[in-house]
Amino acid sequence: MIESLTGTHADWVVGIARIVLGIIFFAHGAQKLLGWFSGPGLANSMRTFTEHLHLPSTLAFLVIAGEFFSGIGLIVGLFSRIAALVIALTMVGAIATVHLRFGLFLNWLGTQEGHGIEYHLLAVALALIVVVKGAGAFSLDRLVYEHFSGSERSTAAVDNDGGGRYREDPKVGRHRPEGQCMPRAESSRESWPNLAGLTSSMQRGGLFGSATLTGGPERPFGAVHERNFPGRLPGPAR
Repeated sequence: MIESLTGTHADWVVGIARIVLGIIFFAHGAQKLLGWFSGPGLANSMRTFTEHLHLPSTLAFLVIAGEFFSGIGLIVGLFSRIAALVIALTMVGAIATVHLRFGLFLNWLGTQEGHGIEYHLLAVALALIVVVKGAGAFSLDRLVYEHFSGSERSTAAVDNDGGGRYREDPKVGRHRPEGQCMPRAESSRESWPNLAGLTSSMQRGGLFGSATLTGGPERPFGAVHERNFPGRLPGPAR
């Protein structure tokens, strides 16, 4: 859930769009909620929403607080998808209840009764980019995402090895849990030496020297003459 909300790439274009959108809505929310930047403050804003727009007081407060806190969330890039969705819904509500009847353009020249919807459409477009792409670069969301994804990868690694401690197996060049035996086929194939090859190597290396290997009841096959052991192993037969 957290990864779905915070997952994003380090896209600086999306990051800049998010920060600019956040600054704009933080300023507008601060005007309505705190009276900053020559704004009306909470009491007058609530009166406008409830008396002129006929919104329930709870919804009016949520709209005001949503602009302010969503702006902060977008600036720092924390749960940016939720913040951007709140702003997009707020702008859609403003279009539907107030501004659609005034057309597209803002009242730049003072010749219209109110502002059109061009500002709101731009805000919705930027907000949808953040909803789809995430916070982008310069965001806390990216740090949160890396933290949770790293923790889940570590947990998955422990689950996959069955909780055992792994060590390097020099024979097969890979890790296996300590105390865990290799499979039977792998052990017989890779761990046990080839006895026939070992015997052949011993003969070529002179371990038996010039010994005569004989058979028979008096001297079993493979016995070595005593002359081949004058206190040390003989060298290779010439």
